Amino acid sequence: MKKILIISFTHLNEDARVYRQIDCLSKKYEVCALGFSDPCIKNVSFAQCKAKKKSLLRKCFSALKLLSRRYDSYYWNQGHVKDALRLTDGKVFDLIIANDIESLPVGIRIGGSKKVILDAHEYSPREYEDDWIWNLFLKGFKTYLCRQYIPRVYGMFTVSNGIAEAYKKNFCKKINYGRIKI
Repeated sequence: MKKILIISFTHLNEDARVYRQIDCLSKKYEVCALGFSDPCIKNVSFAQCKAKKKSLLRKCFSALKLLSRRYDSYYWNQGHVKDALRLTDGKVFDLIIANDIESLPVGIRIGGSKKVILDAHEYSPREYEDDWIWNLFLKGFKTYLCRQYIPRVYGMFTVSNGIAEAYKKNFCKKINYGRIKI
């Protein structure tokens, strides 16, 4: 039976879209879910990343990394990203589904040459574009993640053709947007 890793840096028992994805795939495949809380779905193994609280000093340090465009350092030093790598070390999966852009880099690192699919729930570079704080700190980071990692995915799906076309136009013209064979 093929093994699928589903990554979402959310509370899986509260994230309806990801929960349905895990539930649906678990009926046909061996599924491991990686997130902040157990989805409590029969026959699904679970690996918990801790959603760690940051001190004010740590938040300031993170903000400086984002402002100075030290995106790799910011990303790979987050506690939940380190947890994800530790929890999957030595495990082999036939397919990895990364839910949203922030789980994609870790999915690619875990997957190596395996198939990695991005489930883009939103168009990340414009997700909160009306918020000046988000624009100042996170817009560049999200755009960087898209530019660096979307070209490496095997396939991608999202909620609308418009979002798919925006990703295709801005980040990767060769992405498989149709049916994806596991």
